[in-house]
Amino acid sequence: MAERKYNEEESEFLQIVSENIPHYRKLKEKTPGQVAKDIGWERRNYKKVENGKRLSTGLTYKKIAESLDVPIDKLFEDRNKK
Repeated sequence: MAERKYNEEESEFLQIVSENIPHYRKLKEKTPGQVAKDIGWERRNYKKVENGKRLSTGLTYKKIAESLDVPIDKLFEDRNKK
């Protein structure tokens, strides 16, 4: 199956999320497998979201934020613009 092509806005969003999710996951000393288990996903599918290869739903991002014990807006914050 070919990867979906994302528009510029979606690509920018995915770039931010793919920087933030691993950042907060590492701060919490969790593995991708632990977060995947917390949200009820297989690790390989979770990694697609974490790596910015898959756009997901608000509910999924909410579950990830809960697993990492961070406010959901932290996943979407451009930490490079501070």
